[in-house]
Amino acid sequence: MTEKTNKNLIPIAIVVAGVLIAGAVLFINQQKTASSEILSSQQAGEKTINFIKENLLPEGTTASLISIVEESGIYKIQLKIEDQEYPSYVTKDGKLLFPDGWINLDEEIPVTEEPVVEAELPEKEYSEEILEILAKCLDEKGAKFYGTPTCPYCTGQKEMFGQAAEYLPYVDCTEKRDECEAANVGGVPDWRFPDGSQQLGMLTIEKLAELSGCELK
Repeated sequence: MTEKTNKNLIPIAIVVAGVLIAGAVLFINQQKTASSEILSSQQAGEKTINFIKENLLPEGTTASLISIVEESGIYKIQLKIEDQEYPSYVTKDGKLLFPDGWINLDEEIPVTEEPVVEAELPEKEYSEEILEILAKCLDEKGAKFYGTPTCPYCTGQKEMFGQAAEYLPYVDCTEKRDECEAANVGGVPDWRFPDGSQQLGMLTIEKLAELSGCELK
């Protein structure tokens, strides 16, 4: 892996799917600009499209800015990626882009050594007791699960644990934005483990146990 974000790790479908989630608008309206510097709509639009081209899309993929307007204290952007149009949002300081969850435009996207997975299912069924023990062990070991309410894979990850999900070391980035920014969270789900490793995407029960050092009893 190079220090430059590996664009091939982020399928276009994952990049743009989240912009269709209406719940993202509710999250955006709760945010405050993180800087006193306010960009013009043209500046914010140029920064957004350049960021997407340079960091999110495979080489050769076309992307363009169709329109940008101010709406509820933020900029609403209409993007065109290949032949499809997508709405998205960016804060007026040009720092946060809101597709699925949120992306910090001032930070490089965290790189994982494995491709981002769209979904993974457990290899077998586990009892509620085992899932609760694992969730508590993840918390005790110091693992972190960063996510947002608008992220479908975050929801799927929690549903995998059923009622035991309440014991997961989950950090809601809509409520704890400062903590997520300090951890350089650039996409969700984002798992961090005791050995310092990071995994993006929805992980299996077995993978979570393996990476955390927790046992599945």
